[in-house]
Amino acid sequence: MLSLLRELYARLPISLWIILLETIVSYHVLRSIYLIDFSPLSIFPGSEWAAIGEYWEAYWNIGVTPGRKGQTLFKLEKMHHELGTAIRLGPNEVHIYDPNFYHELYRGGSEYYKDPEMHKVFGAPSSTVAECDPGKHKIRRAPLESLFAKVNTNKLEPSLLQNLDFLSKRFDFMYAAGKPVNMEWALKSLTMDTVSQFIFGTSFNAMRDPNFQALPVRVFVRYLMSLHVIKAFPFVRYRSNLPLWLARLIAEDVAKGHELERVTADKIDDFIAEKENGKMPAFPTVMERLLISIPEKDYYVPSKLGIQDEVLALLSAGNDTTGISTTVTLFNVINNPAIHSRLLAELKTVMPKPGSYGPYSELEKLPYLSAVIKEGLR
Repeated sequence: MLSLLRELYARLPISLWIILLETIVSYHVLRSIYLIDFSPLSIFPGSEWAAIGEYWEAYWNIGVTPGRKGQTLFKLEKMHHELGTAIRLGPNEVHIYDPNFYHELYRGGSEYYKDPEMHKVFGAPSSTVAECDPGKHKIRRAPLESLFAKVNTNKLEPSLLQNLDFLSKRFDFMYAAGKPVNMEWALKSLTMDTVSQFIFGTSFNAMRDPNFQALPVRVFVRYLMSLHVIKAFPFVRYRSNLPLWLARLIAEDVAKGHELERVTADKIDDFIAEKENGKMPAFPTVMERLLISIPEKDYYVPSKLGIQDEVLALLSAGNDTTGISTTVTLFNVINNPAIHSRLLAELKTVMPKPGSYGPYSELEKLPYLSAVIKEGLR
């Protein structure tokens, strides 16, 4: 590639290079003027850097100094107090700080499209979550809708209780050995095993890793930390096109990501082989539903790559969100003696002893527990 560029540079007269450079500079100058002053979104206040690209958001999200990453959220809150409920966040993006607008944006039949560039960041382009057209999105989610009905989610309770019991025993063992537990990694391992069971009928056995750092958990933790970089500089997803120093920097993450894709593809093949042999899990699974066409809803079984994208998107969505929210909720409960004692007293009405079993049908009736969970999700 470099030799080709050198040859091209040697053959073209310098005047053509100057014209090319002037054309590129002129294009970006004119584009910036349009975006700042004449774009339909120019009526919204905000940073001019935000108007011309992802640079402003990237500057505050990637981190200008060590220990100061992810500051965009707080900068936006401050700007909203100064500039109003709607501010410019990108060339084609406005950030709105108005809870009432949520119901307008997500109402039934809404025709607001998701930003395709934003959803490319997640790296599963043919998944339901990446589909930006509302009509096509409805078709893609058709096989999965019934899975989240209460009657089906209740069937997962036995496997979830087994996972919780296994994790509790690991905590007891580590406590007896005087070893600390990283709760974020432990709870993400719990959710990874639970979600993978929901998808395949069998888990990744992430909780069996000595440090709760099994491959799937590590990949998603590292990948989510790099989302801001990928959003600002999409080309970093293609390692072969990167400068050598940058390729080396992210080589491990890319390699681990490819390894997870391979492991996921193997799990898909195993499920299909088991299905052909008449062996199916005792509870409904994502894979089972993805492999059944629904002609009346225009859903047809996607390619293996499409199934893989769907699976990876579900693993990511079900793992990090639940793991983080559970970690934060537990910390705040334990850190607040009043909340901790009140919640413990209520739980003892259903589970009088540490080893007692609390069925979901009873736990969902506890008002204070429900309030704690809702606050944790908020």
